[in-house]
Amino acid sequence: MVQKLDLKKERIRVCRFTGDKPPKAPRSTPLAEQQASETARTDEFVGEGTTDTLWELCARMAENKKATALSAQYSFFKRDLAEALKKGDKARADECRKEITINEPLWTKRYFDEVDFVFVTNSSAAHETLMDYLKPSVLISDESALASVADIATPLAAFLEWIKLVVLAGDHKQIGPRNFSAGANELSIDMSQSLFSQLVENKGGEDHVMLTEQYRMKEAFSEMVNEIFYDGNLTNHESLATTSALEVTLKDFFGHLSPFWNGRLRLAVDVSGPGVSSVATGSAKSTKNEAEAADLVALMHALVNFTPSSTGGRKIKREDFLIITPYASQVTEIQRQLIARNLTGTIEGDAIECQIMTSASVQGLEHKIVLLSSVKNEPGKPMNIGFTKDSKQLCVNFSRVEECMVTFSNIAAHAVSQIRGAPQMTQTKTGKMSAFAKIVGSYRDKKDIISNGHFKALIGRTEVRAADDIEIIFKQVQEAETAKADRAIMEVDQEGRRTDRRGPRETGVRPPGLGRDAPKARPNMVSAYQQEQSASEQPGAKRKRPAVVGGDTERLATPRLDEDSAMEEDNVEPDVEMDGAS
Repeated sequence: MVQKLDLKKERIRVCRFTGDKPPKAPRSTPLAEQQASETARTDEFVGEGTTDTLWELCARMAENKKATALSAQYSFFKRDLAEALKKGDKARADECRKEITINEPLWTKRYFDEVDFVFVTNSSAAHETLMDYLKPSVLISDESALASVADIATPLAAFLEWIKLVVLAGDHKQIGPRNFSAGANELSIDMSQSLFSQLVENKGGEDHVMLTEQYRMKEAFSEMVNEIFYDGNLTNHESLATTSALEVTLKDFFGHLSPFWNGRLRLAVDVSGPGVSSVATGSAKSTKNEAEAADLVALMHALVNFTPSSTGGRKIKREDFLIITPYASQVTEIQRQLIARNLTGTIEGDAIECQIMTSASVQGLEHKIVLLSSVKNEPGKPMNIGFTKDSKQLCVNFSRVEECMVTFSNIAAHAVSQIRGAPQMTQTKTGKMSAFAKIVGSYRDKKDIISNGHFKALIGRTEVRAADDIEIIFKQVQEAETAKADRAIMEVDQEGRRTDRRGPRETGVRPPGLGRDAPKARPNMVSAYQQEQSASEQPGAKRKRPAVVGGDTERLATPRLDEDSAMEEDNVEPDVEMDGAS
């Protein structure tokens, strides 16, 4: 035991390697002198901010009175070189440069002999400096599920001679490697594969451990994510049960919706109505939705300018927000509207920006308040939601939040489709849209959906009307579906026929449980939605127009997906966001 304690280090040395080239010698100008002086100073936290080279970091450490012999020596030559250039002493400047050039390999070797941890990207791991001087015995790869086989192979090949243990950490339920050469590279399929995912999903039983305790999401958010994506294996850390000052303020703000608010900080705002739709931009590679962007920015503006009335709360800041959207064009649209609302820029000279990112870029991040814009909204085709239905992307989007999450989408149309029995929204065990359908169902069950009328009242702090309650629409649709199912039962009872997707056919005998002696409880039959579809398939039958229901402020057309559009949706290729990560 004494021996082990003697081996324990008192201080851990960490290197954040950037792989940048050494900077050129500064010119003898006032600006260069100021830059040299600023470079020599350390930041408030050593290692934070921009580090030009490995030895720039050493110089900062020396100025911060945490110098090693090597960093102090380098710092001496660096300052002496700057002083010589300032005085115009070319001979001394050349001498300093020569000393730095001669000693740098020795400094680098000794430095890496003393370093315990080196943080580096996959591609920079093959930098010649690291390959020449670093001899790691353990390779730990973070976000491995996001890395392709080639990404992981780079550090493995660079340090193959020294590595004895490889640890891959990641989440194969989230977004995998992005392949920009699909269709133009014979290895594109392999580039889309993650070594981490293959090892976890391999039936051979490679060793892997699932970390089950999460420290980020409050129960209002983790419950759905855990159930849909992680089979109920996650548990919440006890610290998540505490109430923060930000949570107090948020509940004070959303309390304006009472009695039509359930007290939860997970909400979905329905953005629909006349003139609301998503539009393709550029060469149709991306999409934007101006109405969703406007509502999102309006909410952020209201939250930032809200003064809490409850004790124990605090002001909401712009840096509390993380804005997520699947499309790069929507990022640009939201940025444009934020600038118009003066929600981006500087405060008292300090640049403070909220983060606006695409779903592909946000993996690994977390934030207090998350605002999600789903974008896709095609009138008459509510199921055409493009690649936003991807389960891995949905997992990332809904697992970034800590305190509050508000989603802006055409969610009322999706919920109505689910009530009406649309196949895409009811097949929650299998299918391309199963995860999306489960999410919509979760918001419906928890009553976390609010109408746009209530949202406008929340932003404007005006009266919240009962007529605008989204639950009224859902109730009307549910009652209409129940009535249709009852009428279908009566028709079968009177005619002795059974209706299925092939249309009415003679059975010879009445189905069991139907007739005059049938019980009053409705049997488990084909949904009214499917019956309408089968009826419309009969020769000479006319397709019915979608029914219209709604409150006083706006009319919501209940979506109905006909057979042609259903087939179109099943065969459509996933959209590819080629705009790049934002």
